[in-house]
Formats: sequence, structure tokens, C-alpha cells
Amino acid sequence: VSIDNPSSVATVVSITTVDNSATDPADYTSTTVTATIPAGQTVVNVNIPITDDTVGEPTEDFTVTGTVA
Repeated sequence: VSIDNPSSVATVVSITTVDNSATDPADYTSTTVTATIPAGQTVVNVNIPITDDTVGEPTEDFTVTGTVA
């Protein structure tokens, strides 16, 4: 998760995932998490578990949305 300009206070972002061509639980694990970008910084990592399988499939995707709390 990133913001363009660092803030003087911590920035709290609520992260959620939504199915597209990739679906939960076959392709990834739906995630709802709160991430905090520390004051003065612009980036924090958020992990979304991906399901590794042996099925040959075209590229799939899901949507990640973030809302500043």
C-alpha cells in the first residue's frame, strides 16, 4: 500500500479483496486487514495469500481496494 506524499501522522488504510477471474478459496484467500503507513513514510506491505495449484489456467486477477480510515 502506498501514498504519494508522506503524512506527519500515521495513515490507517482498510484493505479488502474482491473476486474477479480469481476466486476465493480456489485461487487466493479473501483478505480484510488494516494497514498503517507510519508518519513520514509512504509505503507498507500487505500480504494476500495466493493458492498454488497444478491446474493450467490463464492469468487470473482479483481487486484490492483501500479506504483511508
